[in-house]
Formats: sequence, C-alpha cells, structure tokens
Amino acid sequence: MPKIAFIGAGSVVFAKNLLGDILLFDELKESDIALMDIDAERLRAAERMTRKLAEATGSSPRVAATLDRREAHGEFILPLDRERMPEDAALA
Repeated sequence: MPKIAFIGAGSVVFAKNLLGDILLFDELKESDIALMDIDAERLRAAERMTRKLAEATGSSPRVAATLDRREAHGEFILPLDRERMPEDAALA
C-alpha cells in the first residue's frame, strides 16, 4: 500500500475532506497515513479525526502522527497549510 504524508495535518477540516475522499477508494483503504504538524495539540486532533474517519468509511489505514517532517515522508506528500510550514521545509 502507498504511504501518504499530510504535512500541516493540523488543518483538520481540509485534512478531513481530503482523507474522506482518499479512504473511499478501495485501493487506498489500507494505506499508510503519516500526519505531520508543528502544533502538537492540532496534530492530536487530526489523528483522532483520521481514526474516526477510517472507522466511518470501513477503512483500516495505518496512521502515524509526528511533529518531525522527516519522519512523515511518503510516496505522496500533501502540504496542507503552507503558511504554517517553516521556510526551510524540504519535502524530499
């Protein structure tokens, strides 16, 4: 399964909409989902939301949350909140 990284996952509403669409695809229901944000509280909210969304869609992704963008690498990287990302945030 692919690994999809959400950089700026603390933008919970946008992440929820995007994750909801992704998890509806049978091919992506068991993806590795990496959530990254620089705000620990918002990151925890995004992780809770992702787990609830997975349950609601009958998906079983592997979800990991991190404050370190290097740990959140993936085959697909989705920057969700560019205003909150550090200027030196290299995604590769």
